[in-house]
Amino acid sequence: MTLIESLLLAVIHGLSRFLPLGAEAHERILQQLLGWPAAEPIWKSTFAVGALIAVLFFFIHDWASILSSFIQMLVARKKPMTFDERFPFFLIFCTALP
Repeated sequence: MTLIESLLLAVIHGLSRFLPLGAEAHERILQQLLGWPAAEPIWKSTFAVGALIAVLFFFIHDWASILSSFIQMLVARKKPMTFDERFPFFLIFCTALP
């Protein structure tokens, strides 16, 4: 895979993470249109990790607010009043479902 191919596939992968149709489908469409070979699994995982890091950095202030509210609630033992304070419990509940 050349540098141009990997850059274009990474951009397509990152942008299509927010669309209903998966990033994999957009990559395959692009590869079929341009006649490129299929990307190796290591490239696909690199694109996915890159998109995850970009989203985490984009929402860093929101994550920090949620985490600080959660810690303050645990330390001060106050009842969760805002969504930021209830959100970690919601995540724990969702992940605990079978």
